[in-house]
Amino acid sequence: MPLLNPRQKSQGGTFTQVGDEPLSKQVMGVRLPESVYKAIHRLPNRTEWLRRVISEAAQRELLNDAPPPEQQP
Repeated sequence: MPLLNPRQKSQGGTFTQVGDEPLSKQVMGVRLPESVYKAIHRLPNRTEWLRRVISEAAQRELLNDAPPPEQQP
């Protein structure tokens, strides 16, 4: 598979589709506490890990598994 972005360092990863749904064209960024940032930054697959844990949390809390907002504490 050719690299999709000339600045991309490796095949796959950041620019590959995950599952059946295409990735958004817009990027979301957040600032994290320093200790959390350092722990995540050490991961060899941090992009894939972040994408997975954010997607799982959103699925659980915002999409299918969450109760209606009036029922949340």
